[in-house]
Amino acid sequence: MYTLPSYCLNVSNYNISFQVKKNSFQHTCSSTRRKKKVVNATKHWICEKVKDWLIDDATLGAKALQKKLKEHHKVHIHYMRVYKGMELALNQLYGNWDSSFEIYLGLSQQLSNVVQVQVVW
Repeated sequence: MYTLPSYCLNVSNYNISFQVKKNSFQHTCSSTRRKKKVVNATKHWICEKVKDWLIDDATLGAKALQKKLKEHHKVHIHYMRVYKGMELALNQLYGNWDSSFEIYLGLSQQLSNVVQVQVVW
């Protein structure tokens, strides 16, 4: 039995042949003319990319992270999305501020009961 090459297609009684060629000319289709902002970058993707930078310097803001993402990954991401990704990364690295404060209050109350000294915060 003869097998057809990958560029031939046999549809019922019709033999259709085609050849795939690379276009060497510059494209003008919409995908190459689109805006440079990326809408597919989720806050979870951003979180994974900025974690190492936040470990080195936790004081980095969203604007600095936005600039670093543009330099390293060649994409421009909306500020608010970078901010949400940064918040998620900080929560994963250092914990949530609200729960940390509740733990601190509980610990300070226990400490003041044991030591009989008022803890000032």
